[in-house]
Amino acid sequence: MALAAAFLMFAQKSEACTRAVYLGPDNMVITGRTMDWKEDIMSNLYLFPRGVKRVSYDKGEVVNWYIDGNLIIHEGKQYQVMTNSPRYDLQLAVNDYWKEVGGLQMLPGTNRSSDRFVRASFYVHAIPQTADPKIAVPSVLSIMRNVSVPFGISTPDKPHISSTRWRSVSDQKDRVYYFESTLTPNLFWIDLKKVDFSPKVGVKKLTLTNGEIYAGEANKDFKESKGFNFLFRLP
Repeated sequence: MALAAAFLMFAQKSEACTRAVYLGPDNMVITGRTMDWKEDIMSNLYLFPRGVKRVSYDKGEVVNWYIDGNLIIHEGKQYQVMTNSPRYDLQLAVNDYWKEVGGLQMLPGTNRSSDRFVRASFYVHAIPQTADPKIAVPSVLSIMRNVSVPFGISTPDKPHISSTRWRSVSDQKDRVYYFESTLTPNLFWIDLKKVDFSPKVGVKKLTLTNGEIYAGEANKDFKESKGFNFLFRLP
């Protein structure tokens, strides 16, 4: 995966969100996501050189998740959308119901995880199938805006439904990463083809936590930095 080698990382917690993968012609792969959280999670962008290894915990324990203590993995190109609860097989069952209804007739419109799953699943197949990133990228971005939770909205009895803090779109074929904060009125991007990821190059940071505004290509705005400490570790 083109972006995996880039080591583009965030200082953040990661839980509630929506992710959708667009598979177009000529190996066009674009991944869109939203980050939803109650508090400001103080996200910054980092560029790490190749060869850096990082883990999100530091005591070596093995933690058993997800379902009855077992890790369940759904693997394959057919799995293009992810949100949070309920279980993924139940999400697929709900989505099958709405396929019968027909997305052009009606789609569920709440902020609930299963509704966001249905909308993203429908739209990621309904948008134009194209190898042109000038069409594919904004099409995926429009999906992520559609499944975003309006800023300031929270549901006390459903703590995983929180405001969308930012959206991103990763063009994995052309290696361009697009980022949009809810609190700034602009989109910017990083062209990873122009980044030197050789081991001799240090860590670089693009600060986003002090109201900074970037527009267009932001490669030049990264500054030398230390790495970051994760905001939490596994128990």
